[in-house]
Amino acid sequence: LGVVDIHVRIDPEIGIRDELVARNLYRIAQEASNNALKHSHAARLTLELSRRGPAVTLKVTDDGIGLPPGFNPAAVHSLGYQLVLALTRQMRGELEVAGEAGTRVTIRFEAN
Repeated sequence: LGVVDIHVRIDPEIGIRDELVARNLYRIAQEASNNALKHSHAARLTLELSRRGPAVTLKVTDDGIGLPPGFNPAAVHSLGYQLVLALTRQMRGELEVAGEAGTRVTIRFEAN
């Protein structure tokens, strides 16, 4: 592994009070970051956690090699992806994985 420049941006008004949601966000950020560090050959990794009203968004973005052409998230059966999907669903959220030049994992859900 080479040196990776890591940036973390957390909205100071995030206000996540639910312990399960906080734990799920941590595990999702951990899994997405580990995948980026292992597979992307990225020089930069950014984690962003933001909130607008009840809508919370977690984005983990890298500037690495991106995803293979024709990438289909529905066809991914890795344990890491299945974990992220299960944790997202547990929060009644949506998961998006995209990227041609770099990869972006986005989780969106409504928080109280």
